[in-house]
Amino acid sequence: MTPDARSATPRPPADDRLVPRDRFRGVLLGLAVGDALGAPAEFLTPVQVHDRWGVLDEMVGGGCHDVRPGEVTDATEMMLMLAESLVAAAEFDPEDVVKRYRAWFAAGPSDVGLTTRTVMLALAAGTPWDLASRRAYEVLGFPTAGNGSLMRCAPVALRFFLDAEQRHRVSLRESMLTHYEHLAGWSCVAFNELVVAAMAGRLSESPPPPPPPRSTTRPRGSPPPCARRSVPSPTRSTRRRSCSTRCGPRYGRSCTPRLSRAPWSRSSTAAATATRWAP
Repeated sequence: MTPDARSATPRPPADDRLVPRDRFRGVLLGLAVGDALGAPAEFLTPVQVHDRWGVLDEMVGGGCHDVRPGEVTDATEMMLMLAESLVAAAEFDPEDVVKRYRAWFAAGPSDVGLTTRTVMLALAAGTPWDLASRRAYEVLGFPTAGNGSLMRCAPVALRFFLDAEQRHRVSLRESMLTHYEHLAGWSCVAFNELVVAAMAGRLSESPPPPPPPRSTTRPRGSPPPCARRSVPSPTRSTRRRSCSTRCGPRYGRSCTPRLSRAPWSRSSTAAATATRWAP
């Protein structure tokens, strides 16, 4: 067929040519390409990346792990192992996933995150798979809500594309295999919702509008928020923050500090963000 004949042949719209299988492949391939492209820039600041390459738009290799051009990191390797387990078991089998992760770690990969490495060492020392992430959390002694589980979680969105409830549950459970903090798991939930929305063509192109301002007025005579939701102090030594600026001294009590920094308190924020970006 000549070029003129090919150009004259009517072609369907681009979205009609992208069958679901193409989009499923595109998710995994796109993550692998992005991983290989960004591997040389790992741990570099945006300024350092710009000074070294300007715009990093080709496979260059190098970096702190001295990767070859186009070589992927632990992100793609663990993502593929999770995908293979979901296909082999036809469901989420945490023991099978952990077994594959341990075999990968035993082979001596060049790049393993600190939290994941600590979990793998705990497993090698005999810690049960369902307790290893908590053990790593206790050993490290600081928040472990890194991106180690987020970078591999996309196969969960593909396997449970049509089952939102199962997708949420498995996203949390799979993240917990290596990352004990709930914030890491809810980040996987939010990301997988965005993946599903993008595959279905429902991803918003513009940022969501800011939430409406919360009213600071309350009906006359109603108790203040601290009086409605106060929690008694367990000991006399527990210090409370004064709420005289909000509630006034006439109530004779003070607000207890909120658990806004607890890992589980931020789960609703992650889920809400995904819902707003993926209508």
